[in-house]
Amino acid sequence: MIKKYIVKACCGKQSYIFQTDKSIKKCHLVFFENKGYVAPDNFKNHGLFYVRGNGISASCSFGTNRITVRCSGSDCPQKMEEFGKLLEKAVSS
Repeated sequence: MIKKYIVKACCGKQSYIFQTDKSIKKCHLVFFENKGYVAPDNFKNHGLFYVRGNGISASCSFGTNRITVRCSGSDCPQKMEEFGKLLEKAVSS
């Protein structure tokens, strides 16, 4: 199950924290890459989960269960919902 928290960010914007039941691992990046997200090698090689795509960027350290997610665009609620579903599938597989 994924929990979502809203966090105030700079300039009146919001970012979100997605909390998972399981820790995030490097193998979860492959799932997001297969869904069209970009995961740069330099982040992977330094122990960081970082993906971007579809107006979303998400990051955390491997081994944690909290991911900081930022969104841009007018349809952020829908994008965040889709990202949450992908994340839940990734950590449950």
